[in-house]
Amino acid sequence: MKRLLVVADDLGLTPGVNAGVAQGFRGGILTSASFLTNTSHFDATVKLLASLPGLKVGIHLTLVGGRPVLPPGDVPSLAPRAGALRDSWRQFLPAWWAGRVRRVEVAAEWRAQVRRALDAGIRPAHLDSHQHLHVLPGLWSIAADLAQEFSIPRLRLPRETFSPPGTPMMRRLVRRGLAGLGSKPAATGAVRTCDHCFGISETGHLDTQALLAVLRRLPDGWSELISHPGSPDEELRRDYPWGYEWAAEAESLGSAEVKQELAQQGIVLDRP
Repeated sequence: MKRLLVVADDLGLTPGVNAGVAQGFRGGILTSASFLTNTSHFDATVKLLASLPGLKVGIHLTLVGGRPVLPPGDVPSLAPRAGALRDSWRQFLPAWWAGRVRRVEVAAEWRAQVRRALDAGIRPAHLDSHQHLHVLPGLWSIAADLAQEFSIPRLRLPRETFSPPGTPMMRRLVRRGLAGLGSKPAATGAVRTCDHCFGISETGHLDTQALLAVLRRLPDGWSELISHPGSPDEELRRDYPWGYEWAAEAESLGSAEVKQELAQQGIVLDRP
């Protein structure tokens, strides 16, 4: 049996991303979204989620981008730039490997990010992280412990085993690095990971043809597909020049071709 969880990352990043997530769920195959709870759009996102019953919501734990949920003075090793988090993994990784980031602060900040969602009435269905930083040595165990603490049943294992032909070398290297770092939590049965993961090689470029290609090679078992739907608003264009094809990803999730392929392949969407 082919069972598929289709997750939109970066919920809460901007209003345009939220619009893309809503579009992908209401008219498409999106089943879940991962919520960045440290952004200025938190309240608007919670309001949006109230209008999307049935959408599973996870927490997109973050150590980069924006400001921490906790007071910056409580997590100085995470927020060294006038109270702001580092911009991306490119700044975070050297600090982590050099020992300039304190694990106790990571645990406290991630716990605060989960609690903020809980206090807003959201029951998280999964945990993952912005730019997949939770797979770093010493951070996976923190994420797994939080999943246990808050009875969150699933933790992303971003271990993709295949890059399609034409994948840029940098994306291949990222995929290989994540596959090498990825490990599974203790086999307690309380926290699960999917059997397979897709969408890392196509990050930001999961258009209809790329999505169809993923569906056609989907194996038996429980798979997670990572997507980034959105509508390029002013904030997204100004502050996040990542080169993502946000609108194309949103459109692909609702494509008639994609829905037909799901039926032909006998793929079951992981929905309540």
